[in-house]
Amino acid sequence: PGSEDPWTEAYLWWRVYGVLVGLGCLIPLFYLTRREGIRILDLGNYSRKGWLRDVLIGVGLFIPFILLGMGGIVGGMALFQYTPPEATTHLPTWATLLTIIIWPIIWTFSEDNTYMGYSLPRVEALVGGRKWLVMVIIWLFLSLQHIFTPTGLVWQTVVSWFVALFPFTALYCWLWWRFDRLLPIMIGHFLADIVSVLLALFLLG
Repeated sequence: PGSEDPWTEAYLWWRVYGVLVGLGCLIPLFYLTRREGIRILDLGNYSRKGWLRDVLIGVGLFIPFILLGMGGIVGGMALFQYTPPEATTHLPTWATLLTIIIWPIIWTFSEDNTYMGYSLPRVEALVGGRKWLVMVIIWLFLSLQHIFTPTGLVWQTVVSWFVALFPFTALYCWLWWRFDRLLPIMIGHFLADIVSVLLALFLLG
């Protein structure tokens, strides 16, 4: 109440309430997997065998993940000449710690299991195995998800999310088809999220 720029302040907090969003996504995922007679952990083909290899692959994937993620943000800033609200505002200490420690874990696990572990193979079955169509559908939903961060829904941010997330989605889907395991994807995604948070909070802040 009384804020001069409520959209900016709301945007700053999106990773904090993103923890609740991630947990909220896991509830229907738990229900749907249980209805199919499987567990959420069955979605990612997790296995103790070869886990070290998956971890090392995930660490390597951090580089393309962060390059594509930050490249999309920087590209959007350059193309549409806007500055992320995080560059001018700070979070309280407790919210900063929640953003750094809890959000990457919840967000990575919920997002990767929702899109890659659950949705992708089922959408692929529905469209007759047409991988290009699967990739487009996943890209559309990922983009729609991100444009609802409280940026004011101005056309520049909407378009930039759609443009920025296409190469990321293509890599995302290809990795699932290549490895058929979520662990390496999740580790790369997790590390990229942590670095993006640190950059936003400490370098841009």
